[in-house]
Amino acid sequence: MSRRKNATTSLLGASGPYCRRPNQDVPRCHSVRSSVYGVGRTESVSVACEVDAIPRNVTFAWALDGDKVLSSEQYRTNGTRSVATVSPRSPQDYGLLMCWASNVIGRQREPCTFRIIPAGPPEEPKNCIIGNRTVHCIFLECEGGHDGGLQQLFQLEVFGTDSDKLTANVTAHNAPVFNICSLPPKESFVLVVYAVNSKGKSKQIAIHASTMSFNGDTGK
Repeated sequence: MSRRKNATTSLLGASGPYCRRPNQDVPRCHSVRSSVYGVGRTESVSVACEVDAIPRNVTFAWALDGDKVLSSEQYRTNGTRSVATVSPRSPQDYGLLMCWASNVIGRQREPCTFRIIPAGPPEEPKNCIIGNRTVHCIFLECEGGHDGGLQQLFQLEVFGTDSDKLTANVTAHNAPVFNICSLPPKESFVLVVYAVNSKGKSKQIAIHASTMSFNGDTGK
């Protein structure tokens, strides 16, 4: 005699069998992107781990480089979100921080990962090129270097080559791309670009450029 299969699966929990519904599963990371956190020694950083889970009643575990388990005092949990506090004191306190969540179905298959690196000043922008130039505008585009593990922004200072006078000071938040306008025609300039974060600023890169003249000359 054949036996009809149930649409649910019985799991044996601590208090007896648990009936698993079809849409239930072990937790998984809410975001698959691995984040990088820059933190200096004697400083602290909060790292948030959020998962999607059904059932949503989950517990968390944290570890650094897979074997250094964080104590329960080092993180706090609210629902499907857990926040760990990391305070490096030695080089061994940096590495890959991992977070797992578990519910009644089981433990998540792949941990959520966060890379903890020493924080420092950013690298200088690179591969800078002068794009379109007009009578009053110069377009400058660079590539950002390593951010030092912290949020960075990019600064451009424009100086006249004849007077060393600061002509323009521009900040870019997303990428080292600048369109400098309101410049005098047929003048030569030195464009000084660098990156800045909370640990300091990068080396400065100097690029020479000039505006066009009204008759189409390329400048001095």
